[in-house]
Amino acid sequence: MTSDTHDLFEDGPPIPEMREMIFGEEQIESYISDLKNFTQIDSVQAKGGETAYADESPLQLDNAFIALKTGAARGIQIRYQHNGFDWTDTVFSAANAYKVVRCQHPNQEK
Repeated sequence: MTSDTHDLFEDGPPIPEMREMIFGEEQIESYISDLKNFTQIDSVQAKGGETAYADESPLQLDNAFIALKTGAARGIQIRYQHNGFDWTDTVFSAANAYKVVRCQHPNQEK
């Protein structure tokens, strides 16, 4: 993924790039391992259901994926840093797979 962003509105902020991926069980385990070993995780939150907002209490990564796999959470959102960029991945359980929506945020002065 590149660090390029695109302007949707002339006066607005840059729009982050997004990617969607579908992972099977083996791929999701590798993805979890990569998050643990190669990123700095800032927060993990769960989405409870269609009308429930993301739970505001932070979760540990393993507990979030257990909740997702058992159906206790409809989705999880992981905010992390990798290679000098801020990222947000949202993971949903799908039929025999997992859908990952990845968003790379534009660099901002910190």
